[in-house]
Amino acid sequence: RSYGTSNTRWLPATIMETLGPKMYRVLLEDGFITRRHVDQLQSHCRLPECFTQKLPKSKS
Repeated sequence: RSYGTSNTRWLPATIMETLGPKMYRVLLEDGFITRRHVDQLQSHCRLPECFTQKLPKSKS
């Protein structure tokens, strides 16, 4: 979910790391790294292998 001044509400991103049970560090297409709550994310992949892929674990 994008909260900037842009009219675009959703931006593509890649989950880089799990920060907690519901928090993730994500990499946006422009190279910006930010944190997002699970409620601020939505899947864009509908292939079965997307749902079986493991998320990266927290480093701490």
